[in-house]
Amino acid sequence: AEYMGLESMSTSKRTVVSAPGKVLITGGYLVLEPENTGLVCAVSARFYSVVETTVEAPRGGALAIEVHSPQFDELRVYEWADATLTRDPSSAAENAFIETALVYALLVAEAGGAVFAPGTRLRIELVGDNDYYSQRSQLVARGLPLTGAALASLPPFLKLNHGGELLK
Repeated sequence: AEYMGLESMSTSKRTVVSAPGKVLITGGYLVLEPENTGLVCAVSARFYSVVETTVEAPRGGALAIEVHSPQFDELRVYEWADATLTRDPSSAAENAFIETALVYALLVAEAGGAVFAPGTRLRIELVGDNDYYSQRSQLVARGLPLTGAALASLPPFLKLNHGGELLK
């Protein structure tokens, strides 16, 4: 079997992928169930996933996984062993969407013959374009008009505004 981690110790590999965002016009998240329908429209806003694979000195048989969402200021920590994903209870709250995606991706990788080298750590960073989220408070706080051009002038991947505070 081929190892998914790099072979030498303390090395890393980074992969960046993106996908267009979508707007769910009708149907709610129940459309995730096969018997339900909805109407979805693709938008130019994109989501990005940065996956860094690092091989360190082995500390056990489990694959270590960190999922970081800097816009929400959240970090989730998991271990993957024997086709089971376990969340560290001291990390951010459960997220069924992230956890389901991780489980299916790892199962598909393993079904394809992937074996994670001992000491492999995955660090996944998830970010979305500013125009995917409401940035009204950011624009108002900066004295900018509520226009697409003003939105495009904001720094990329702003943290979301919590409690009326301007986050940079």
